[in-house]
Amino acid sequence: MENKPKVLIVGPVSPPMGGIATYVEDMLDSKINDKYDILHLNTARSHSTKKSLIKNLLLFCNNTCKLLYYLVTQQPKLVHIHTSSYHAFWEKSMFVIISKVLFRKVILHIHGAKFDEFYQKNNVVAQYFIKLFLRIPDKVIVLSTYWKDFFLQLLDNEKICVIKNGIDYSKFELFETKKRTNKIIKVLFLGNLIERKGVYDILNSIPIVLSKLGDVHFIFAGSEEKAGEINKLKDKCINKEFQEYVTFISNFSD
Repeated sequence: MENKPKVLIVGPVSPPMGGIATYVEDMLDSKINDKYDILHLNTARSHSTKKSLIKNLLLFCNNTCKLLYYLVTQQPKLVHIHTSSYHAFWEKSMFVIISKVLFRKVILHIHGAKFDEFYQKNNVVAQYFIKLFLRIPDKVIVLSTYWKDFFLQLLDNEKICVIKNGIDYSKFELFETKKRTNKIIKVLFLGNLIERKGVYDILNSIPIVLSKLGDVHFIFAGSEEKAGEINKLKDKCINKEFQEYVTFISNFSD
């Protein structure tokens, strides 16, 4: 039997819970394992590590040693590196360089929702190195056409690939396949209560959902990044006259 090609995935898994960790966990649990021999280097940082420069350096050194071990002993054909922006980008760029020095194909998968801000706030020298590091991997994966348009300022079109975040529908049961009762349907949103997380999209869909399913209650649990954002969400509910179907749970809510 022919051995499956090895792929090394470099990225975090929970804890702590986060968007990239969820994505990586879904990959590790997916049917990709049927075609490839998947290796995993967990780069998760605890909350205490994030606040300590020394702990960050020690973790970086430890992960670098693990990466070298995998590259030398396991000989993966491909290294799939997940990153966001700011500190994570600089760290993962070093992993990209190490992998390429050891003649591995490398994919850099960028999840950072503020990568444009990260790039624009840096000085000319830092921007030069960001562009340089982005050109090292064989492919750069971004999450949407918006991000492709942004990265086209930094990279050639051939280098960029758009792969949107997916959802494993097998974990959910559609309402149509479930025997309806008189119980209220509750919908939970868990995440930062900001526009880029899709909160306003959900609010705009509430009248449609109510007209089709009747008594549905929406619960939004999370924090605001800027003071007053939750009050804007509440005002929208009041203006659209469906505030009785919506509850906000947050440290900043009244």
